[in-house]
Amino acid sequence: MKKLLTRVSILLAISILLTGYYNNKITKAISVRAKQNNSVKYNILQKKYQVNNNGKNITIKYPQISGLSSAALQKCVNNLIKNRALEVLSRFSGNTKYTITVENNISLSTEKILSIKYTGLFSSPDTAYPTNLFYTSNINLTNCKELSLKSIVRLDKNFIDTLKNSGTIVNSSSESKELLASQKYILNNISIDTLNLKSSYFYLTNDSIGISIEVPHALGDHMEIEMTYKNAELIKF
Repeated sequence: MKKLLTRVSILLAISILLTGYYNNKITKAISVRAKQNNSVKYNILQKKYQVNNNGKNITIKYPQISGLSSAALQKCVNNLIKNRALEVLSRFSGNTKYTITVENNISLSTEKILSIKYTGLFSSPDTAYPTNLFYTSNINLTNCKELSLKSIVRLDKNFIDTLKNSGTIVNSSSESKELLASQKYILNNISIDTLNLKSSYFYLTNDSIGISIEVPHALGDHMEIEMTYKNAELIKF
């Protein structure tokens, strides 16, 4: 009996030691992940550009950052962000009366890259129907430069084929078979020339690259296709 109790005591002690060891390992792992998730050393604030006069009603929200180590770099980045956010106004300079509302979403923020998606709506008595807006900004935070798609991927036939075969239409018209078929037709006929158009944009997330292209108003004015970096296999940055 004493031997049995001794064995039980030893096993219990080992169990307690192992529990403490693995709990410590788990705690360390969580701590490491927390540090990784909080590795970005800058803050993101929201600003608003607003105009309401002479028939123009404009509200564009855009991010600004603080906490960069270089004040000059931070000023450059913030100016670049603001200018990019307001570029949409040049598209409608010919309209005398209109309303534009734009929101933003940060799809990726790392030490090197800030990827911003802008979505909104344009309406005017001069046009037959409102226009859904979508555009992006992808900034290299190390040198205050706007990234191009060509600087992220090797824009060739292989990339286009992968996009067609592995891409997922994010804003798909699943409620209508006809509209969904039209979206898939557009995806199947996408080309390098399509992605080089000024009306085409891209954005980045934690695990995917997104492509936005212009489509007919009946399909929503814009269409986004995402594919994972694993599927893309062409990411250079």
